[in-house]
Amino acid sequence: MPEPAIHIAHTCIHQIAPGLKNFAEECGYTIEGNRPLYGVNLNDKWKRTKDPTRSSPDEATDFFSTAEIWLQNGKSRIVNIWSIGGGELHLMYCLDTESRVRFIESSYVMIPDDPSVVGWVYERRFSVNATEKLTLVRSAFRNLQGQRIAIPKMAPEDKKSLHEMPDIKLPAQVIAAVVPSRR
Repeated sequence: MPEPAIHIAHTCIHQIAPGLKNFAEECGYTIEGNRPLYGVNLNDKWKRTKDPTRSSPDEATDFFSTAEIWLQNGKSRIVNIWSIGGGELHLMYCLDTESRVRFIESSYVMIPDDPSVVGWVYERRFSVNATEKLTLVRSAFRNLQGQRIAIPKMAPEDKKSLHEMPDIKLPAQVIAAVVPSRR
């Protein structure tokens, strides 16, 4: 999974962030030659934008999310979401040709304000069955250089929230707000 600064830098120059290409290939999607639709979430409402790097909240907020929706033959195939709020959450959803979630990659990035504290990334991969049940396939804690590390020390409430399951309905909500209807 790419670091947030790398994701924003690649978005600014309309390049594919590291990790997304491999994810897309696993999803059966060819990303080269395609451009995503972009969305932003401000105050719990998704809306379409031409450039998420220039979409800023109307009022000060500590929570901000961006989304890329990658289409193939008019169907949403990948929903790539970055959220900032306390830490940084990155969710990549692979959708089948009927827009059902097939699998999800989730990364929670903790970049501390205190330079003496080591930052880390918690990566998870979920498979999704036909009844939309999520199964954890793999998980790992890594340092910001990508090397596996032991579980970092954290408050019990932080540990609990870190293990919440991704929202299986989120891609449909983002798509409904960002992708133009073809009626």
